Amino acid sequence: GYRDGPASVAEFDTIEAIAVDRALHVYVTDMNNHRIRKIVDQKVDRRDDRGGHDQGPIVTTLWGSGMIRVRRPIIPENPFHMLAPSGLAVDNAGRYLYVADTARARIRRVNLSASRTDSMDARGITLCTTGRPEQLFGCGVDSFCPYGLALNGTVLAISDSYYHHINIFHLDKALPSDPNDLPDDDTGREAKRLSGIRDLKHYHGYLDGEAGEAQFASPNGIAYDRNGNLFVADTYNHVIRKVDRFGNTRSWCGFHWGPKSLNNKGGHVDGVALLARFRQPQGIAADRSGNLYVADTGNHVIRKITPAREVTTVAGRVGLKGTKDGASLVARFRSPNAIAVDRKGDLYVADTGNHVVRKIVFHHKGSRHVHRAGNKDRAAGNTTPTTN
Repeated sequence: GYRDGPASVAEFDTIEAIAVDRALHVYVTDMNNHRIRKIVDQKVDRRDDRGGHDQGPIVTTLWGSGMIRVRRPIIPENPFHMLAPSGLAVDNAGRYLYVADTARARIRRVNLSASRTDSMDARGITLCTTGRPEQLFGCGVDSFCPYGLALNGTVLAISDSYYHHINIFHLDKALPSDPNDLPDDDTGREAKRLSGIRDLKHYHGYLDGEAGEAQFASPNGIAYDRNGNLFVADTYNHVIRKVDRFGNTRSWCGFHWGPKSLNNKGGHVDGVALLARFRQPQGIAADRSGNLYVADTGNHVIRKITPAREVTTVAGRVGLKGTKDGASLVARFRSPNAIAVDRKGDLYVADTGNHVVRKIVFHHKGSRHVHRAGNKDRAAGNTTPTTN
């Protein structure tokens, strides 16, 4: 469904990505509604004269008309129209939100500090595209399919799950200070290949190596750590990969099942490095301490990877689907696709199969609780916190 309002009544339809800024504002791509949604925790003083109280999270539509108008041979340009948006990334200053407008084969930028009604930039600008106008609906032969996004300073990494590549886009080299000065063509704004086999589009596989030699199978979520290394949820290889600043790729955690990996359902084993097992991981995020958190989609759980490459399950029970809140291993998820971590170390999960946003709070004694930002039956969220 689609509905703005308090989290207890708001509705989503297939949340594909999630991001959180320094002010703890949460952004999600509402893929099947073709919109970007914003969740703000509204704190109202209980003692005010109006009898106010804590209303909990409020969901609004930040960007996107939800309209799909397909006319051949081209799709008319409208800055508010998106088609199946997926990846998100927000800069450290909380000024810009970057969006993978996937079915239009584009990366868009939204100015979060400007009014969407009085600023062209607030409606989003196209940063890069390699497709012709008639190919903007879907991922054409001469196009690319941006899915996951990760930002490291002025470098934007883009996972292409359709062509099995990792691309990078240098914002400082491509963007003028005034967005209105962007050229009409895409000169200088093409995304460059960081890792993935050269020349062969659609070529999937599994191989560690230098830039241009490594192979992936539908890489989805990506995240930078504090040292500038890029970590990739290599979904159909069932592994987490590490790409260094030079584009060299190595397997970080998880077990590859060989040539039959694409047809293999993966597994679930907590352990160290390559002894661990994942099942179609799609989301990944890094905290300030160098820990990685993975939305292990096929296992319906959330995993943690320490800097020492130790993998543990922090929320959910392997193979058990559901939408239950509670202590970490009591909680239930249904195909979580994406994950984000805030400055306090708490996690936000796109519980895609339940059409809700979940929050995992880490308490001082190390215990973890999953809170709901939605109600499964309404495809939205209930903000009542759980207790021990």
